[in-house]
Amino acid sequence: MRSRHSRPLIIVIAVILLLVAFSFAFTPQGISFATLSALVGHRERQILYRVDHSKLASELRTFATTRRWSTAPHRERPDHFSGDDSELPSSVRTLKPTAVWLLDDRIDVEFGGPLVNFGIRVFPEGIKGDGVKELGQGIWFYADDGKLPSKWGL
Repeated sequence: MRSRHSRPLIIVIAVILLLVAFSFAFTPQGISFATLSALVGHRERQILYRVDHSKLASELRTFATTRRWSTAPHRERPDHFSGDDSELPSSVRTLKPTAVWLLDDRIDVEFGGPLVNFGIRVFPEGIKGDGVKELGQGIWFYADDGKLPSKWGL
């Protein structure tokens, strides 16, 4: 006969085991969520504080103008480029983005992945745009979580 305390103990152990299994099942090679968060924060700080945003925006605007912004018919669906697509400017490929999305009103250089999404958003000249932090005229950092990492990682 079991004691009346054994059932809650079994439930607690089962929940702990499920949480451990979940963390391994949904993180690459069992990397913990804390490690993943630290890596994302590091990457966000790199693109926020170590990139010449004006130069990048100039190259992105030229690319977007030749590929989409100067064409008359507007399209509902964005043009998608993988981060290593040879059609992208080399300065963009060097940053190793996950993807680049070209829309009628902006171009997004996306980093992160399905769980965490952030990047640099560039609007055509003269359009203010929006995002989490303005990096220049019409140049924004964006993050799905709406958070801005500190410069020092604290």
